[in-house]
Amino acid sequence: MDKQTFRWSEIMVGVVLVIAFGVFLVALILVGSNVKLFSPTYSLRIFVPNIEGLVDGSMVTLAGRKVGFVKDIRFTQQDGMNGIEVELSIDTKYQSQITKRSKATIKTIGLLGDKYVDITLGQTGERALAEGDHVAVDLTPDIAEISRKVSDAIDDFVETVRHTRNITQKIDEGKGAVGRLVNSEEMSASLDQFIASVSRITAIMESKTSTAGRMLRDTTLFVDLSAVVENLSEITTKIRRGEGTLGKIVTDPALYEELSRFANKSDALLSKMNNSGSSAEKLLTDPQLYDELVQLMKVLNTLVSDLKEHPDRYFHFSVF
Repeated sequence: MDKQTFRWSEIMVGVVLVIAFGVFLVALILVGSNVKLFSPTYSLRIFVPNIEGLVDGSMVTLAGRKVGFVKDIRFTQQDGMNGIEVELSIDTKYQSQITKRSKATIKTIGLLGDKYVDITLGQTGERALAEGDHVAVDLTPDIAEISRKVSDAIDDFVETVRHTRNITQKIDEGKGAVGRLVNSEEMSASLDQFIASVSRITAIMESKTSTAGRMLRDTTLFVDLSAVVENLSEITTKIRRGEGTLGKIVTDPALYEELSRFANKSDALLSKMNNSGSSAEKLLTDPQLYDELVQLMKVLNTLVSDLKEHPDRYFHFSVF
C-alpha cells in the first residue's frame, strides 16, 4: 500500500512539473511575442512591397510606445499589385489615436537590430481607423539600399579623385593651356608683366595728381554727369509730351506727313535734275555753261562797279 501511494506521489509530482514547465514555456513565448492575454485588441493592416525582415510577433509602436505586435504576414494583391499584407494586433485603448492621417513605417531597433512597425499619431478630431482598416505606409530606404547608395557615392568620389590626379599630372607635364600657363617661363613672365601693368594703372588711379585720380575723387565730375543725365531725362520727357520742334516731329502726325511730302518732292526734283538734257543737269555738269556763267558774273560785277563810280555815264536828269 505504501509502495502504491509512493508511485502515485511520484506521478503527481511529474505531472505538476510538466504542467509548470508548459506554463513557463507558454509565458516565455507570450512575453517574447509581446502578446497581452487579458487586454482587448483590434486588428489593423498595412500593405508593403517588402517587409524587410519583419516577422510574426514583432513589436508595434505608436509614436515610439509599444501598443501591439505583428499578428500575421501573408502574400496578397492590392489594386493589381503584388505585395505583402501585415496584420497588426493593437490594444483597443489606443484606437482613438490612430486615424486616417496616421502612417506606418518599418524601422530597425538600433543599426542592425530587429524590425518593428511604428505608427504616427493622428490628429485630434479625425476619424479613428476601425477593425480591419489599412494604415498608410511611409516607405523608407532600408539598410541595404542606403549601403548601396553610399557605395555608389564612394565610387563616384574615387572616380573624381582619379580624374583630378590625371588633370594635375597633365598640368605638371605642361600639357594643355593650364599646364603651359603653369610651366612656361614666357607665360609666367607675361603674367608678371600684366600684373605689374595693372599695379601701375592702379597706382596712377590712386594718385591725387593724375587725371584718373581726380576723376575718381572729384565730386564735380559726378555732379556734372548727374546734371547731364537729368537734362537728357528732361529733354526726352518733353519729346514724349510733344513739346518743341523735335517733340512735334516725333509725336505730330501732320508734321510728319508734311516732312514726308517735302522729302518726296525733293526726291522728284533731284531726279529731274539728274535727267540728261535738263537745264539743271547742264548747269551742274556742263563745264562750258559754267565758264560762261562765271564770265557773265565778272562782267556784271565790272558793270556794277563802274555804275557806282560813274553814275552820270548811265543816268541823265533834266528839269526841262
